[in-house]
Amino acid sequence: MMRTSLAAATVTLLAGCALAPQHHAYLERAEDAYREARADPIIQRNAPGELDAAGEVLDRAVQARATLQDAAEVDHLAYLARQRTEIARELARIRERSR
Repeated sequence: MMRTSLAAATVTLLAGCALAPQHHAYLERAEDAYREARADPIIQRNAPGELDAAGEVLDRAVQARATLQDAAEVDHLAYLARQRTEIARELARIRERSR
């Protein structure tokens, strides 16, 4: 009886951990960087396509988190979104200088 109760408690605990929302610091940083870039009129004017591409990858990262995919996949997509956001930022800066 004791083993059954212990096993049931362990299964319940593990199931609860699997369903608990995970903290994804990389995703939060990617979201912050994207929000800042989206609010920058220079980036909107000079690199809208690149910013849209960053947003698409960010959406995939958010969806991966929402469907409880592997944390490494969420982090990878967040990294890509952040890099694409930085590409948009740099391209906008270059295009703005060449005007």
